[in-house]
Amino acid sequence: MSNRYLFTLATCLVLLFSPLPIFAQELKAIEEGAKKEGKLNLYGSIREDEGKAIFDTFEKKYPGVKLDYFRSSEDKLVSRILAEAKAKTYNFDVLITTAAAFLKSFGLALKWSPPSASGIIPDLLDPDGTTTPVYINTNVIQYNTKLIAKADVPKSYEDLTHPKWKGKLCAEDSDFEWFVGLQAFMGKDKALDLFKRIAANQPAVRNGHGLVSDLVAAGECPIAINNYGNQVARAQKKG
Repeated sequence: MSNRYLFTLATCLVLLFSPLPIFAQELKAIEEGAKKEGKLNLYGSIREDEGKAIFDTFEKKYPGVKLDYFRSSEDKLVSRILAEAKAKTYNFDVLITTAAAFLKSFGLALKWSPPSASGIIPDLLDPDGTTTPVYINTNVIQYNTKLIAKADVPKSYEDLTHPKWKGKLCAEDSDFEWFVGLQAFMGKDKALDLFKRIAANQPAVRNGHGLVSDLVAAGECPIAINNYGNQVARAQKKG
């Protein structure tokens, strides 16, 4: 069962590299409460190797608290959390997710604004203080350089509506935050119209951004409509 102390201490993940101080008495109370349980259960979708620096720093800063990380895809995490909430068995203390706004509507977050939030762009902050940004995730078009000529590289999502890409596209099945972002940028009607025209090219739908990236790298899918920038960077390093 999660408790308020661990949740708040875990939120200090945001503060580890922040120059802004926390009130000493508040921090001491948080640490003492957290050490009584001795473990922090963290759910997320980021890869272990990408989160290692943060995880190691946390355990070094709070030696009495072991960080236990459970990783899964966003859609599976959401399903798991909602199932736990329904059964009233809360097995996580902190969640790193892109589905924060959705889960917030179920009342599954405590309100706490860390001092470091004052250094974050206001538009990125939750007005109710239930979430705090810890990283930026970019959305990009991914393509196989051996299959797509430089002159044919799509420069926009609009380019993906061209009939020549029919049967050559793939997509990740849980990219709801990407679609929400497009709606905010383009407007709902234009975003829906764009999706329908891209869908006419019959993209293959797969689960997992890592899998989609691997398919593009292997040449099984020439172009991914959307993928995370870190997945593409990893594929580039592999060559």
